[in-house]
Amino acid sequence: MSYDSIHQMKYLDAVYKETLRYYPPVIHFVNRVCLSDITIRGQFYPKGSIIKAQPFTIHRSETNWEEAEVFNPDRFMNENGEEKTSKDGLKWIPFGVGPRYCVGMRFAEMEFKTTIAKLVDTFELSIWGDGNGEEMIPECNGIIMRPKGPVRLQLKKRK
Repeated sequence: MSYDSIHQMKYLDAVYKETLRYYPPVIHFVNRVCLSDITIRGQFYPKGSIIKAQPFTIHRSETNWEEAEVFNPDRFMNENGEEKTSKDGLKWIPFGVGPRYCVGMRFAEMEFKTTIAKLVDTFELSIWGDGNGEEMIPECNGIIMRPKGPVRLQLKKRK
């Protein structure tokens, strides 16, 4: 598996994006202070107001995403199986946006994609236990989302 082959895996890219949309790693970003009075989407913020961008709220908004509560990687692909391009880059912000976005974004992307591709290529995966998925419910320690309990998977080597 090479760097180039990982980038040719279109559905893996969609799974990556949907995973981070559905479970953004960071709940909120650094606060920003309004330098002047401003109105955003009809809401007035006076100079000096503190604004927080919360990826979880943005990513689960029906205003931004059709069926926002459903995990669906296909939302990032068009009918030809190619990456769907978005005109509004502020709907998907797991790493922030602009000059202050996370510098580890590309590294995290390659780690995620390489790990998932190798796991799926090598093993058949299934949830270990009763399979009700309750252990997968996310919780937040104030900054980072993580599963509520240990995630137990059964790995069966592919033949």
